[in-house]
Formats: sequence, C-alpha cells, structure tokens
Amino acid sequence: MQHTKAPYKFSTNWFWAICILSKEILDTIALVNTAAISKSNKKDNRIKKDNPNVKDTTTTKQIATIPIIEALPFTNDSSEQYYIAFATQKVSATFVKEMQTAFTYLNNDEFIKQKLNVTYIQFNENSYIVWIGPFVNNLDAKNYINKVKPRLSTEIISFVPSKQYEIYLLSKSNILLIKDEADLKQYQQYMFKNIYKP
Repeated sequence: MQHTKAPYKFSTNWFWAICILSKEILDTIALVNTAAISKSNKKDNRIKKDNPNVKDTTTTKQIATIPIIEALPFTNDSSEQYYIAFATQKVSATFVKEMQTAFTYLNNDEFIKQKLNVTYIQFNENSYIVWIGPFVNNLDAKNYINKVKPRLSTEIISFVPSKQYEIYLLSKSNILLIKDEADLKQYQQYMFKNIYKP
C-alpha cells in the first residue's frame, strides 16, 4: 500500500495507523502462506525418503487457503467523529487528485465553518480512498453527503462515473477495524443496516 502525499493532513494520525496496519496484515498473510507451502514441501520430502518407490508426479503444488471471515465489531456511536470516504475502483491517480481538488474547493466555498480536510490514500492496487472530514458527528456527515450527493455526477466529480466509486460514512473507531477490501465490504453491509444507506 502506498500513501500519496496530499497537501492536507488530518488532525489525528488515525489513517496513518490504518495504512501501517494494512501493510503489516498483508506481510503477515504472505508469511503464513509461505510457511504453509514450506511445511507441505517438507512433508512430501519425508514421504519420498521413507518410500523410495513413490514418484513425484507433480512439479508444483498450490495450497488453497479458505479465508475465515469473522464479523468485525463495528459500532454505531453517532456522537463520535465521522469521515466520508469515496472508495474508487479503477480510477487513475490523476482523477483521484482531481476529486481531492474538487472537494477542497467545494468545502472552502460552501462548508468553510466545518474546517474539513480532504486527502486520499491508495487502498490497494486498483483502489484509492478519498477522505473528507472530520465531521463532528454522524448527523453532520449525513447532512453533508445529502447536500452534495445530487451534484456529484453532474457537477462536483462529473469526470468520474458513479459506478466507479462507493460512498461510506465511517467513524474513527470503525476505520481502524478495516484492513482490506473484504473488511470494507463487511462494513458496507453494516453501514447499510445501521448507519446510512446512500
């Protein structure tokens, strides 16, 4: 995961934590998969040594791992600080920067009292997340998105097709639980049922 330097910084280090945690999780997954393959190969070698008549008919082995998906403990604390996230799919970094600029101009023109920051990170190979916030609470974030949503495809970010991004409202504590795309999808289901359905 790469962080793209943005001119605005959030007042806390919450998203740096998610960047670091995400990288550590990915590194751990890679190590676990490597260890599983190594263990399997050692077992095969022991079988061949014990029985010289056994022939190796495979040149490579792949171990399929089935991820165990546990429900994450998301919360719905409406008084906590919230952020709006635009999770993009297959949008170039250039257009993501333009999204950041468009929201910065919008916030400076229409939401100046809220002192909102806009930044972005690269979430994975094909995805960036544009962050807007912090909002004082859930209600402020909902009011913001309800005001700007009708103008997204025709004015604010008309250069990005609406099918190439998803909108999320996230509290700080929920952001820290999301490490990968599967967690984000799990949060989306939670958000639709408990927080906000765009």
